[in-house]
Amino acid sequence: MARRERTPRRIALDVLRSVKSDVGSLIARWDVTGKVYLHPHEREDPSRWFRPRQPHEYPENDPQAWTQLAADAEEVARTAMALRRFALDQKADLLRARRGGQQ
Repeated sequence: MARRERTPRRIALDVLRSVKSDVGSLIARWDVTGKVYLHPHEREDPSRWFRPRQPHEYPENDPQAWTQLAADAEEVARTAMALRRFALDQKADLLRARRGGQQ
């Protein structure tokens, strides 16, 4: 079986796939308008949208554009993971406060 060449386009698509599958409930995803939002409630707040170009907007033979798409996808993933960590920290603080208040 021949190994696929690791072109910027292939790398970008792999990054997009991993972003879409690994980030979980805070996943960054492209909705029908082509915008990316990190949480369903953020649809109502356009200032929270991150808008990289869509894969079909990138020319097939433009490695620089595909490298940029991979960078955009990685930025979305970093933001989503930071939001997840923040949410988990908030939940832990809330649980500690509840336990402390009950003792």
